[in-house]
Amino acid sequence: PTLLKVNAGELAAMGGAGRLGASSYAVTGAVDVVSCGGRQLRLANGDPMMGRVTATGCAAGAVLGACLAVEPDPLLAAASGLSFVAIAGEFAAGGAKGPGSFVPAFLDALYGLDARTLAAQLRLA
Repeated sequence: PTLLKVNAGELAAMGGAGRLGASSYAVTGAVDVVSCGGRQLRLANGDPMMGRVTATGCAAGAVLGACLAVEPDPLLAAASGLSFVAIAGEFAAGGAKGPGSFVPAFLDALYGLDARTLAAQLRLA
C-alpha cells in the first residue's frame, strides 16, 4: 500500500511504527503524525468530539484516498487529507450540540472547505 492510516490504539496493537511494514503511514490522534521516507509532519488540528463519533476515521480514510489520487507525494497527500478532516471537525464541533448534530455539520464543513481555508486554519505541532 502507498499509505497506512491507523489510530494510536491500532498502532500499539500492531507492535508500533517499526512493525508496520509501510514506507508511509499516518497515525491519527490528538496530534496526527504523518511519516514518509524519513520525513515527518505533526498536525495539531481537530476536536475531541471526533473521537466520540463513529466513522470519522473511515471518513479520513476516504479523504486520504482522494488526496493520494491527485497528489503523488504521500506525505503531502496524507497531511492534506488529515488536515481537511481535522479542520472540518473543528468547524463542525463549533456548531454542534452533541454527537448527533456533529455528523451532518462535519459533512457540511468538509464539503465547504477549500485550499485557502485549509492554509489559514492549519496548525503544525
